[in-house]
Amino acid sequence: MKHRIKIISFTVTLALVMQGLFISLNAAERSTKTIGTVKKTLLDLAIQYARTGLVDTAIPELKKIIELFPDDAEAHAYLGWSYSQKGLVSAALKEFEKVLEINPEFQKVSFDFPKDENISPLIDEFTACLEDLINYIDDFSDGLEILAMCNLYQGRLTDAIHAYKKILKLEPDYDKNNPIMIEQAIREYEDILKLLPDSTEFHTRFARAYARKGMLDISIKELKNAISIKPDWIEPHIYLACFYAKKWAFNEALIELKEAKRLRDCISEKLLADAEQCVRERLFDKAITLAKEVITINPNNRKAYLSLATSSVKSGKTNEAICICKNIIQLFPDFIKAHVLLGWIYAQSDSFEEAINIAEQASLIEPENPELIALMAFIYASGKQINEAVTMCNTILNKTPAKKVEDYGWVKGNVPSIEQKILEVNDVLEIKPDYQEGHLCSGWLYSKNGAHEKAINEYKRAIELNPDSHNTHLFLGNAYIQKGDIEDALNEYNKVLIILSNNSKDKITEGLALLNEGNTEKAKDCFNEALKLNPESAEAYIQLANIYEKKGFHGISIILKSHMGSSKY
Repeated sequence: MKHRIKIISFTVTLALVMQGLFISLNAAERSTKTIGTVKKTLLDLAIQYARTGLVDTAIPELKKIIELFPDDAEAHAYLGWSYSQKGLVSAALKEFEKVLEINPEFQKVSFDFPKDENISPLIDEFTACLEDLINYIDDFSDGLEILAMCNLYQGRLTDAIHAYKKILKLEPDYDKNNPIMIEQAIREYEDILKLLPDSTEFHTRFARAYARKGMLDISIKELKNAISIKPDWIEPHIYLACFYAKKWAFNEALIELKEAKRLRDCISEKLLADAEQCVRERLFDKAITLAKEVITINPNNRKAYLSLATSSVKSGKTNEAICICKNIIQLFPDFIKAHVLLGWIYAQSDSFEEAINIAEQASLIEPENPELIALMAFIYASGKQINEAVTMCNTILNKTPAKKVEDYGWVKGNVPSIEQKILEVNDVLEIKPDYQEGHLCSGWLYSKNGAHEKAINEYKRAIELNPDSHNTHLFLGNAYIQKGDIEDALNEYNKVLIILSNNSKDKITEGLALLNEGNTEKAKDCFNEALKLNPESAEAYIQLANIYEKKGFHGISIILKSHMGSSKY
C-alpha cells in the first residue's frame, strides 16, 4: 500500500514539474518575441529619424539600441550614417568597420541606405568622375569626405571606409575644426587678396577656408572668381564641384567635374605628345619623367603607361619595362597593346616560354589582332616551326588590307654589353668585309639592340655572300615580321622552306646511296637529318619506315607510315 502511494506521489510530482517546465518555456518564447518586437520598433524609429535627416535625434536612440544589442549590424550602419551626415569622420569610420566585422558580406554587397531614385543616376555619374579626378589634388580632405558620402549613398561601405582612412591619414584631427584658426586663415587670405586680387591660388584657399566654416555659398562665389581669372586651372573646378555636391546640387557639380576632366585630358595629351617628341630625340629619361607626370594626374590613362613602358624599353631598361607592362596588364587586363609589347620584350630577350604564355593570354582577348599574330609568327619561326610562321603571315595578309602591322623593331633584348659587342664585330668586318658569319652576327646584335634597319642591311649582305643560308633568311624574315613588313617576312620564310626542302632532298639522296652500299645505320642518320630539315618529307618517312620494318620494328614502321599521308612533299 505504501509502495502504491509513493508511485502516485512521484507521478503527480513529475506532472507538476513538466507543467512548470512548459510554462517556463512558453514564457521565455513570449519574452523573446516581445524583445524582438520592441527592438524592431525602436530600430525602425531610430532609422526613420536618420533617414529624415533628424540625425541629432537618431544618434542617441541608435546608441541605446547598440548598448542592448551590440551585434546589430543595421544599428551600427545607421549610426555611422548619422555621424557621416554631421562630418564626424572618426566616429563614422568606427561604426562602419564594426558593420563589416559583424557581417563581412557587406564587403561585397551594398548596404541599403536611403536613396532618391530621381537623383541616384546623377550621384553615380558624379562619383565615377570624382574617383577619376580625386588624385589630381593631393591633400583635398573635403573632397574625400564628399566621395565617402557618395560611396555611402551607393551602399559601398568598403570604399567609404577607404576614403575616411585617407582623410584621417591626411588630417588626423579632421573632426576637430578649430573655429579660431579658421577665422585667422580667412582674415589672412582676405589681406593677401587685397594685395593680389587676381591670385587664383588664394581665391581657392579662401574658398576652402569658408567651406570649413560651413559657408558654402561664399566658397562657391570665391571659386567662380578663381575660375574667371584662370579658366584652364583644374583644381578650382574640382573644389567647386565638391562644394556643389555638398549642397546636393549634383547637376552643377557634374558640369564642373566634366570641365575639370576635359582640361586634365588636354594637359595629358600635351604631355604625352612632348614625351613622344623626346623619344624621337632620344631623350628617354625626360620622356619617362613626362609619362610618369601624366600617370600622376591621370592614373587611368593607358597611353601614359604604354608611353612609360616604351620609353623604358628604348632606353635599355628592359627589366623595368617588363614590370611596367605587368602592372599595365594588372590595371587594364584587356589592354592588348600591353600584352603584345610584353610578348615582344620576352621574345627579344629569348624568354620564349614567357612570350608564349603572354601571347596565349592575349589570344583570349583579341585572337585576330594582327600585331599579336605577327608576334606568334616570330615565336614560331624562332622555334624552327617555319610552316606555322607562314600560316600566321598568311592569316595577317588575308585580314589586314594594308599588308603592314605596327612596327616593334625598336624593342630591345636583354643582351649584356651589347654596344661593346657590336663594336667588336664591326671591327672584325672592317678587316674581313666578306665574312658572312660576321654580317649574320652583326645583324643579330643590331636586332637585339632595337636597330632593325641596320639588322636588315646586315642580313641582306650576309645573303649576298651566301644565298643558300637558311638561317640568314630566317633571321631576315624575323626582322621583317618584327618591323611589321608581313609580305617581306613571308617571302623570306618561304625561301627558308625551299632551302630546307632542297637540303632535305640532298640528305635523302645521300641516304639512298648509303643504302645501296649496305650502310643502313648511316643511311638512317641521313633520313633522320632530312626530317629535321623538312619535317614533312614523305620520302624520308618512307625510307625510315622500310629500314625499321626490315629490322622487325613493325610498330615504329607503322607510326612512321602514318605520317606520310599528311606530308606535303
